[in-house]
Amino acid sequence: MFNKSTANNILLTLNIFSVIAISLSLLGGYISPVKFELPIYFSLTFPVIVLINFCFIVIWGVLRRWFFLISLIAIIISYPQIATVYPIHFGKIKTNPVSKSLVVVSYNTMMNGTTQKHLKHHPNQVIEYLLSSNADIICIQEYYVRRDKAFLTANDVDSLFKNYPYKYIKFDGEYIETKTGLAIFSKYPIIKNERIEYTSIFNASIYSDIVVNEDTIRVFNNHLESNRFTGNDMLLAQQLKDNFVSKELINTSKYFSQKLSVAYPVRANQADKVAEVIQSTPYKKIVCGDFNDVPISYSYTKMKGELNDAFAKYGTEFGSTFNSSLYKLRLDYIFYDDNFDVIDFEIGIISNTSSSSDHFPIKCRLALK
Repeated sequence: MFNKSTANNILLTLNIFSVIAISLSLLGGYISPVKFELPIYFSLTFPVIVLINFCFIVIWGVLRRWFFLISLIAIIISYPQIATVYPIHFGKIKTNPVSKSLVVVSYNTMMNGTTQKHLKHHPNQVIEYLLSSNADIICIQEYYVRRDKAFLTANDVDSLFKNYPYKYIKFDGEYIETKTGLAIFSKYPIIKNERIEYTSIFNASIYSDIVVNEDTIRVFNNHLESNRFTGNDMLLAQQLKDNFVSKELINTSKYFSQKLSVAYPVRANQADKVAEVIQSTPYKKIVCGDFNDVPISYSYTKMKGELNDAFAKYGTEFGSTFNSSLYKLRLDYIFYDDNFDVIDFEIGIISNTSSSSDHFPIKCRLALK
């Protein structure tokens, strides 16, 4: 017979599973997917898992049972990760008065806004944002130019970005008609440029040593391994959302997990390589880029190390940077070391047109201590 005791036992069992899930989510930030893959799927659903645990706290509270402590303890332990995923700041962040600051922009431009020409009567929205940002340093992922003068060319970019006399552009793919890679543009002198060597076909990490007055700052620009989700993949997920069928959920989940299981170990190895360079850097450090991963993932945790996440320090709520109506994910980051204070941060909201990107730009002002 289904009675109150049975119902409580079922709830308790589900509660225990939810705590195991939150524990696996936390492990996903510290155990490389190369060694143990399971936690990555829990890290991806961390906000949902946290919400479920909050619900159990409320349920047990209403029932006046001590079991609410199970989820409460799990929430307390995971508070640093919750604050990273969903920061809340009341009022403006107080910083010490400074005499100098840097405006930094990081933007996965999706091939420079699909290389549309930037014209007064028909602006390329990606280029428009970058030029109007008044940034001191710009880090671009998926920097892309064509040789066909009907599209955006390298000469066009040089002319448009004339206020940035210093640059480092590293092309990973050079074809007959196109060139694609990473770019760092700076208003301040660049004294050294390097690419960080790791295995990838399309993705890369670079850095530039930039002299700002008397300070040398190493700026990293990263585009870590993509999950290789295509437009058709996104369509599959949208169709499932519009017309939920349990069988299709299983098939779609298997399909996506196969792609993730390929990308995650590759991305983890890349993060390990970049983290080594970050940790050995003798200068002040700023780390930018599209990590193609969520805030409590292994790649995020490894790359961040002892650095500060500008959004987590200044922003609020989820801070989605992936320009999708279906998935609300923060994949793009600006980290900085303790030689800086963040005094402003914003996510540039750009309408989804043919000359925009599948990512939103991120911009922050960092005060040099």
